[in-house]
Amino acid sequence: MEININCDLGEKSKHHSNKYDPDLLEIVNSANVACGYHAGDEETMNQVVKISKNNGVSIGAHPSFKDPENFGRERMNLSESEIRKLIIDQYEILQKIAFTYGEIVSHVKPHGALNNMACEDVELATILAKTIKDINKDIIYLVPTGSKMQEAAKKFDMKFACEIFADRNYEDDGNLVSRKKSHALITDPEQAKKTCIKNGSNSVA
Repeated sequence: MEININCDLGEKSKHHSNKYDPDLLEIVNSANVACGYHAGDEETMNQVVKISKNNGVSIGAHPSFKDPENFGRERMNLSESEIRKLIIDQYEILQKIAFTYGEIVSHVKPHGALNNMACEDVELATILAKTIKDINKDIIYLVPTGSKMQEAAKKFDMKFACEIFADRNYEDDGNLVSRKKSHALITDPEQAKKTCIKNGSNSVA
């Protein structure tokens, strides 16, 4: 099993700072870059892509609902065409910037509520998988292990990688514990290690 250290970056907003993005880009293997819909802007995308290239970090799009006010964490019910447009538009925003540095968007990881909903809803998971494969069959789809998103990725014979959160607790159904609950985050390094080992044993594609 190959392990890739991955991080959501470029998420400058009223909710988050991107102050430590350069430091994180020295230790991660891949970056999920906010494309301006829940956080970030052209300046932050340029910064992450430039540093990623210098550090050999692969660049991924981190598309979300267009909801900067709530950081993309509020659930929305959109049509299939609206979902497709969300994904394609955000991919293209980042790909255009990456191209100026001679780079490409190598993977896609949905953000926040969009990701959480697709973990549970096979119809939404299918729409996302088909859209991403239509963009480029060689893009790696980053999916939570054991989710409906993983099932859809397998169905479409996509290149995918399974994601494990070292610092988050999981419910019995495999979904992340809501951040609204007191035990959502793991702060003990030993517990984080156990979480990775437990979930990693089920994540090999």
